[in-house]
Amino acid sequence: MNNYEIGNFSDCSTRERMQYSGKDAEQQAERFFSTSGMKYQRNGWDNNYQPDAGILKLSNTLRQKPDYLTKQLGGGYQFIEVKGCGHAGLKIKLSSIDAMGEWKKKAPVLLFIWHGSNKQFAFITLGKLQELTHGLPVKRFENDGKEYFQIPCDRFNWQTP
Repeated sequence: MNNYEIGNFSDCSTRERMQYSGKDAEQQAERFFSTSGMKYQRNGWDNNYQPDAGILKLSNTLRQKPDYLTKQLGGGYQFIEVKGCGHAGLKIKLSSIDAMGEWKKKAPVLLFIWHGSNKQFAFITLGKLQELTHGLPVKRFENDGKEYFQIPCDRFNWQTP
């Protein structure tokens, strides 16, 4: 049994995360887009994509493309990044926040965060995500040393689909 199967997604290796990465969260996001009347187009790397060493040569911004491009109800476009979390909260890499900041120069960036354990979601702006990280310590993943914030679940306004 691997980390994903025992509920420790954040402890998965990169290979395990690529195998399971966000499938449930993205399905819930697409359901939310549809019921909200949002038109959407897949933008980021497909979950079936099998990375090779060459992807590591791409810039951080290209490696971390937002998952969706959606048309706003009032016109214009926005990027949506989908993240999943559990009871331990949302673990988000600083490099991911930096990449979203670059994409924000092209169009607004929002996050759809799916709490898989509670079957609830939060829909926030990149600015709100940055506010939620204030005062949190920067941590490092043991497996790759990358820096991240762990945002406690109680900082989000969860909604039931």
